[in-house]
Amino acid sequence: MECILSEFDIPGFFNISEIRNNIWDIDDAYILKKTNDFDCVKKITELTRQLSDKGVLAVRFIAANNGEFYVKHDDEYFALMHKVRGGHMDIHNGDSMTKAKQIGENTALLCRTFESCVYDGGPRFEYDMIKFINGEYGDATNRGIERVSKEILGYINDFHPLYKKLPRQIIHKDLNPSNIMFDGDKFQGFIDFDMVQRNVRIYDLCYLLQDVFQNNPEIAKCIYESYDKINPLTQEEKQAIPYMLVMIGVLESIWTFNHGDNMNGDKKSLSDFHIKRTEWMFENRLLFAKVVFCE
Repeated sequence: MECILSEFDIPGFFNISEIRNNIWDIDDAYILKKTNDFDCVKKITELTRQLSDKGVLAVRFIAANNGEFYVKHDDEYFALMHKVRGGHMDIHNGDSMTKAKQIGENTALLCRTFESCVYDGGPRFEYDMIKFINGEYGDATNRGIERVSKEILGYINDFHPLYKKLPRQIIHKDLNPSNIMFDGDKFQGFIDFDMVQRNVRIYDLCYLLQDVFQNNPEIAKCIYESYDKINPLTQEEKQAIPYMLVMIGVLESIWTFNHGDNMNGDKKSLSDFHIKRTEWMFENRLLFAKVVFCE
């Protein structure tokens, strides 16, 4: 590990601790990440550089002595980044509304800045949620879809024409609480851009809302309103949000059913969790419009 770190222009390092598989903390000041996916390391280092240059608070990678933002060793790629201070977002501790406002504002800034970022990731970088549900990204992608109710699948099917009209751009794709860092009640930055892709632009906002709305609709309302003031949504995007909340849940139900054994927990249990949350979101979609949109 020391020979890898010597390829980066940083002060002497002494304390190396593994956070989880392929990720290490270096002197509580840096994070070292290893991957065998060159497309991924190229994508995240280039796009986070553009975000940082445009003033977005996000993880910042450190250039290696070779002029790149990574070091290759035995067909593996190592990227070193500054550690974002603080801890993972916990919206329910501290001043929840102050946090919600910052989350909405900074997510809007992230989204608006991503719109101006330039990256040619090829076909793999483009993502269509409908194609995923239809199994067009591989035979395994729609295994488990039979576990979703026909009523919900019908609702999503009705969404297809509207989905195809929504603005598309680069998005984070994984804006869950563990990837939004706070120090107390102060926002510190976004991390973990591994899943960045081109998708409908409201995906990131909806991913946040579906994580928050079930526990506290008023916080979800604050996030939405703070976001909309900085990055106003079109009428079609507003109309699409309840559909997106349900559709994201279905996608996660399918994905965890097929890949959940690579995560912490039993994949069926993870899939069941997402199915139950999706069913709740579907049953309360009118409540969402009433509370968040005041309709």
